[in-house]
Amino acid sequence: MMIVFENVHHFYLAAAAFLCLASNEVQAQPRAPAIVAVCAPCHGIDGAGGDVEKPNLAGQHSIYLRQQLLNFRSGKRKHPDMSKRARDLTDREIDQLVIYYSTLISR
Repeated sequence: MMIVFENVHHFYLAAAAFLCLASNEVQAQPRAPAIVAVCAPCHGIDGAGGDVEKPNLAGQHSIYLRQQLLNFRSGKRKHPDMSKRARDLTDREIDQLVIYYSTLISR
């Protein structure tokens, strides 16, 4: 399919509109589910973390995030803060956290 513009101004308007839409989609971040409030004090809403004890979650592989949360919840993996926070997470909350943090742009 080929689009024919009557004049150059229409072409530039169409190109500008396309670029605006494309840049909005690239910059759009997923909406944080309420359960992120449990993780945000250490890992941040943006998942940036900041150090070894508070690792970056943004853009992390979903399989890895899920397995680690399940390991913390079951006690298989131990950490003073994470074990307490993860022990009461439901499967649905883990799903929400995994989807949210894995779809953020890695920092």
